[in-house]
Amino acid sequence: FFFFFFFQAEDGIRDVERSRGLGDVYKRQGLLVVPGWLREARSVLLMFAAVSRHGLVPHLHCQGSGTRFNSRDATWYFMEALQQYIRRDRENGESILKEQLDMQFLSVDQTQHAEMKLEGRKLFIALEELIQEIMQSHFQGIDFIEWEAGIQIDESIAREEFHISIRTDKATGFIHGGNRHNAGTWMDDKIAPRDGANVEIIGLLRSALRFLAELYEKRVFPYEGVVYNGKTFTYRQWGKVIDSSFEKWFWIPEEPSEWSDYQIDPKLIQQTGIYKDVVGSSDAAVEYNFRPNFLVAMVVAPEMFKREHARYAIGRAKELFTDRSIGVKSLHPHSRFYKENPALDRMQRHSVELEWVWLFGYYVRAFVMYGEHKSVKEVEKQVAGLLENHKKWLNGSKWMSLPDATKAGGEESEFGCKACAASIGCIIEAINEFDKYIKSY
Repeated sequence: FFFFFFFQAEDGIRDVERSRGLGDVYKRQGLLVVPGWLREARSVLLMFAAVSRHGLVPHLHCQGSGTRFNSRDATWYFMEALQQYIRRDRENGESILKEQLDMQFLSVDQTQHAEMKLEGRKLFIALEELIQEIMQSHFQGIDFIEWEAGIQIDESIAREEFHISIRTDKATGFIHGGNRHNAGTWMDDKIAPRDGANVEIIGLLRSALRFLAELYEKRVFPYEGVVYNGKTFTYRQWGKVIDSSFEKWFWIPEEPSEWSDYQIDPKLIQQTGIYKDVVGSSDAAVEYNFRPNFLVAMVVAPEMFKREHARYAIGRAKELFTDRSIGVKSLHPHSRFYKENPALDRMQRHSVELEWVWLFGYYVRAFVMYGEHKSVKEVEKQVAGLLENHKKWLNGSKWMSLPDATKAGGEESEFGCKACAASIGCIIEAINEFDKYIKSY
């Protein structure tokens, strides 16, 4: 089963020449790490590390040219994939931190980089040094215009969209970034921007902080934290700041009497008993959109969540798919967004109504993690029911695979790719995590 699914497209049947960072990161966990393709997983991780710059892992890479850093979340999915690889490869995993990277980019300054290339110079750094650079850069702030901004790398977008800006709010520990033209996440939407502190990025950050603290305490990773005002701000401390802030800023209680205990604007609330999708956006209203990204945070960083709130939100997430779905909607069907944007063209409406298959894997994992299950047989039956449509799709697909997304209710989308590594990877990972849950019940 796993061997077969390894032979899927790079990021789906769509782009032959470019490596897509996000697709590779998802694939690495489900298609490489889970079935034990550890050498291949290690190779892919090191490849993306070697083409990083500005403390960011690229979203797109094509043999050193046209490299894009317009996806803030790619770096944190990379960190999550690295963690999963190290945990899985018990014999050699930790040694990856000492691997020397032959860096593609020799400087963050484009002119200096070009001069050093002409001189034939090289830059080698250990992966653990690069990881520390990622953490320190995000903590102190990142701000730059992408190299070759304009038609050289993307002729379809305005110059503002090449501006990459990231900062950390020291009071909450949250990483903020993006702008209304380019939020820098997988779910970018200019009509409803996601700039700010995104719930899935906060979850992935929290997971990375926990892991780095564990590695430091094992004397495997040499850095205890980042430097702040001349002192070390440890990864444990950073994580605790996030834990103490998360529910206050993201949770929207059902009861109006509780609203004053949380950082919410009652006039903007659309649904209750949910987690905000983002905080600190340039358009405060979009923070209250009911989107499924909180499922990722729940799975990778359970310490941020109050269990009773998480369980209720997972129950509400059922509103984001139907009994025929294999994916999860990117936006609640009753969102105020649709009323406020009645003139959406066909492509715009299609993009916000898609149901994403990879996210269904996170829904299954969250359901298993937080649910109140009475017995093994009960939860086995429930999970089998959730994945029944995926089984039917696989049996009926000429690609013998899963797509990236579908229309509402699992209807095939003419715009999507037919065989998506991210989708297969996340569903495989969900099955694997469920198997471990059953064995430990």
